[in-house]
Amino acid sequence: MPAYSRISLAAPVILALIILGSLFLVKLPEHTNLWREAGSFGHLPLFGLLSLVFLNLSRRLLGAGLRTRLNHYRLALAASIVSGGLVELVQYFGPRDADLWDLALDAVGSLVFLAVVATFDRHLSEGDRPWGRAPARAIRAAAVLLVLAGFIPTGLWLGSYAYRSANLPCLCRFESFWENRFLAAAHADLEITPSPTYWRREKTSKTAHVLFKPAPYSTVALVEPYPDWTGYRSLAMTLFNPRDTAVTLDLRIHDRRHNNQYHDRYNKTLSLSPGENVVTISLNEIEYAPVGRRLDMRSLAAVSLFAADLSDTLSVFLDEVCLR
Repeated sequence: MPAYSRISLAAPVILALIILGSLFLVKLPEHTNLWREAGSFGHLPLFGLLSLVFLNLSRRLLGAGLRTRLNHYRLALAASIVSGGLVELVQYFGPRDADLWDLALDAVGSLVFLAVVATFDRHLSEGDRPWGRAPARAIRAAAVLLVLAGFIPTGLWLGSYAYRSANLPCLCRFESFWENRFLAAAHADLEITPSPTYWRREKTSKTAHVLFKPAPYSTVALVEPYPDWTGYRSLAMTLFNPRDTAVTLDLRIHDRRHNNQYHDRYNKTLSLSPGENVVTISLNEIEYAPVGRRLDMRSLAAVSLFAADLSDTLSVFLDEVCLR
């Protein structure tokens, strides 16, 4: 094989290795829901490009050896999907998590890019065209719709982050689909419900009903609240205890630098009297809670309420988690 042929063949091979290597070597700027979804969506264009590299290699290596020109597209699609499967398999046994959604985006990206390129391929015979007699414009429009569908999870998180910013100084009022996406529960049932008749709320129509269950730790959390709390003086939340006796919950607040040690975050035990309780905590108290450092008030990561070692279920209503 002439030297120039070896060089021209090496270029797509190197490009394929760069694309696959980027999935392991490139780190996201932040470990947030938005960046995770954006990273997943990135699989679509990356594997779209990878499929075109495989198409180029198939044409160079196999040329007219395949029965029809369309088989180059089929081979490129198969090679790209298999590569995606191998990537997820390596991630499953490696430091990153495997994700079937990523694999689906790999396949969609490969299919979309190859289909669009095929509509411009004048060397495909009419019998080889996988779309039959349908106009090429329809194939391209369908490709755009598939890309937009793959972008939906990222778009939803963009909407949630926009709502989170617009909703300040409240971190969560439990009134909207967009803010409720930041809620999480472990060993607890979390339901957004209308305010119960025995606890009439004037400012809000919905509350979070949390049913803590017997477990070492039963938790409800506001994950990724608006991270910058500077410029405010206190954090306030309203809780309703429907029991006739006082109950206790633990409050935990940590930043993105948290090392998962008890003394590296803010901890407080809350005693909730029967009925409505408005809990107000100084941000200065929160900032200086960790031992040996200050909590980063520009990078708050979560606000959690939990019950430890319950012997029975515990019902609590939560509303208006706001900065003041």
